[in-house]
Amino acid sequence: MARPLVLQGTVHPTVWTPAYADTTDPTLAAWLWDVLYSGKRKRKLSKLTSTKDQYFSQGKEDHIYIRNPNQRSGDADPQLQEYRIMVSIAVPTFDRKLNSYVTNETRFADLLGVAGTDVPIKDMEKLTYNYKSGVNGYAFIVTNNGYILLHPDLRPVFRGILKKNYNSVDLTEVELLDDTNGPRKLSPEIEELRNAMVNHSEGKMLKLRMKFHYDDIRRVALEHKNYYFAPLKRTPFTMGLSLPDKYGMYYIKAGDEVQKSRHENISIISYLQGSSWKIHPDWTYCKYHHQTHTFESPEDEMKHFLEKMRGRDWVWAEQYEYSDKKDETMLMQDSVTFFVDNGTESFDCNRRPTGEDEYYCDRELVQLFVFDARVTKPFFSGEKLTDLEQEIVKLYNVTLKFVSTQSGLTRWLHLQEHTESEEDALDFGDLHTDSIDEPYYRSAVLHYGTDPASYVFSVPFDAGLRDDAVVMASHAIFPRDGGMEAPASVVGLQFQHSALLSRFISITSKKTCPTCYDCASEELDCFVLDNNGYIVLAEDKNLTGRFFGEVEGAVMDSLRTGDAVFKKVSIFDYQGLCLDDKNRTSNSDANFILTPFTHFKLLVQWVFGQLLWLLFDSNLSHLWYGTQASASPFGEAIYYDTYDFDDEMEFPVVDEDKGSGPREKEEVTLVPLPCDQKTSLYLLQYEGLQKYKYTSDDCSRPHLAQRIPHTNLVLVVINSMFETCEKKVMSSPVEIRYNGTDPACQKLFLNDLPRRRLSDCFSENPLEHEVKLCGGCARVKTNIILFVVVWSMLYLGYMLHH
Repeated sequence: MARPLVLQGTVHPTVWTPAYADTTDPTLAAWLWDVLYSGKRKRKLSKLTSTKDQYFSQGKEDHIYIRNPNQRSGDADPQLQEYRIMVSIAVPTFDRKLNSYVTNETRFADLLGVAGTDVPIKDMEKLTYNYKSGVNGYAFIVTNNGYILLHPDLRPVFRGILKKNYNSVDLTEVELLDDTNGPRKLSPEIEELRNAMVNHSEGKMLKLRMKFHYDDIRRVALEHKNYYFAPLKRTPFTMGLSLPDKYGMYYIKAGDEVQKSRHENISIISYLQGSSWKIHPDWTYCKYHHQTHTFESPEDEMKHFLEKMRGRDWVWAEQYEYSDKKDETMLMQDSVTFFVDNGTESFDCNRRPTGEDEYYCDRELVQLFVFDARVTKPFFSGEKLTDLEQEIVKLYNVTLKFVSTQSGLTRWLHLQEHTESEEDALDFGDLHTDSIDEPYYRSAVLHYGTDPASYVFSVPFDAGLRDDAVVMASHAIFPRDGGMEAPASVVGLQFQHSALLSRFISITSKKTCPTCYDCASEELDCFVLDNNGYIVLAEDKNLTGRFFGEVEGAVMDSLRTGDAVFKKVSIFDYQGLCLDDKNRTSNSDANFILTPFTHFKLLVQWVFGQLLWLLFDSNLSHLWYGTQASASPFGEAIYYDTYDFDDEMEFPVVDEDKGSGPREKEEVTLVPLPCDQKTSLYLLQYEGLQKYKYTSDDCSRPHLAQRIPHTNLVLVVINSMFETCEKKVMSSPVEIRYNGTDPACQKLFLNDLPRRRLSDCFSENPLEHEVKLCGGCARVKTNIILFVVVWSMLYLGYMLHH
């Protein structure tokens, strides 16, 4: 296929590979491993390990880390390392010799090789400017086959294990329309969106009602979204942009804050003094082109550039230089320009080399960051609290206040002194670094449309198992200008759960009439639930953070039927990984008695094995496969994905009768297999809550539900003196069974969806017959008689020796 490509001589077709995971070479030497993973990376990994005891997020870990391939399987404490999802790009290089004719009848058509590079998907994501798409908005990339290359719901890793099908996730498997279709039933709107993007089209689809999950598939939201898409030139990819219809069409844009601070002779660093702060770790604010400048953290790097901005020689530099139309046309025709001088060739890629001290900045993002720092400074300067603020801090044991902004700035201020145990714990900014991508930020913005004056309360899902659990209350701020509004920031408080529980018990224990019951009595069980059905407050503290349906399934079933208080939303996860039990029985029987027949059997087996080894080692397979031999520069390698799991457990079967024979032990191995999963999540319906009245049935106990004003919380009171049936309403993922068929068979229909063939395909050329320089192959001949004689002599010599 190379000759037609070389003979056309004009077009250098660019080839893009599918996505693949770039992990560390398993054969990496120990000393090199220590070098690569020292310093900042080790501290980063150490912080993540510490967070496993402090509100750990599996999704955050899987987004960054994979299990170390150097580690032996079965280790109880898996070691983690960073990984990257990448694509490779390659272009062919032609032989452009001036003397292309050896004779008048012979032509050269040689492919010199291929030039290529690797492109991390995160580098592509940084160019999508996430701060502009905003909270709950995102950019995504689809290939010509309909697979997603970039998408916030692309989850290639599960608990440190790389999934088998991570690079073949179809767009229809992650974009879910809010409809009543069952699993693997395509929505016409999503299919239309996919077809347009596969065909490299440009367009938009507006007001699609979508459902999506967040917070490790524990919460769900329903929104109308607008989709915009356009092809990425000179690639097989198409980029899409998904924006919330209600609040995603505008974003905050700041003025020239840096110049303003310079004119007022104010140091920008001073805006950040008085409190702790972090910036979004995945966004690019300012950065040097070369890695000769290293920083301990993104915050240190930001401080460095903020200091540079004070100088008069400061210049806003772009990451990529823009060429004029003439240069751009030249680059589109050919990536390099050739200049011939005295028979030699030189190359000009139309780019000057960058110096070690050259940098680039996202000017708009930095200006927005400086604006946020200046505006939030008065609230985080560490000034003394007012009497009302001190009363609230004391009543609810408020530990800190925080703000996260659209620019990725997160700053917080502790309102109480640290205890000895808290000094060793991670700070707020270490646990919540992602600003607009954090669950509390997304929940606050989503809830703003329901009640703009309300606060969103949430607790960690493992809060019931902790003595130091905290409650987070967050509120979204939407500035308004000319009838338009956009989410600018989220503010909030963090306080001890024990203080809120104490306050709750104090309020609900007061009787409003002589014959009334209160929550402290045995007749009533009281719960406070959030808008997704998770318990925030309960008389039994151990229930905090659990899904209400697991505790009171019959009542939850009543709340989701009729005038539903909670709406059930089914989320289908087509990237699931299920742990399948594989039982293996191994006998520990003793060997049978060694006899002369046994020795003869072993001798025959040994001779047969040596014969086979000699036969293949002598390259005699041509005796039955033919005598043609071919040459190839590289051997064909087959790679198998190996998954090591720590969940392999051995359960010895206890045999009380010692004389009954050899014991058996059963090994139970949990093998990760791709599967489809369904998760039933719930969303509070405020209109249904106002109309809801308990209807007597044979299962659930009498109860009432009442919204707590200006919050996302609902109070549920149950009469515990009535009997109830044992019922569970679960929100954990459940594997979808397709009539016993293999899960891979359920994806076969995706192969029938439209795909687009790549252009620039050169399979033939009329000048091919002029190329006479063709290769050949050799013929291997073996003297069979000589082989038999030599082999017989060796065998007889061996037998005489033994």
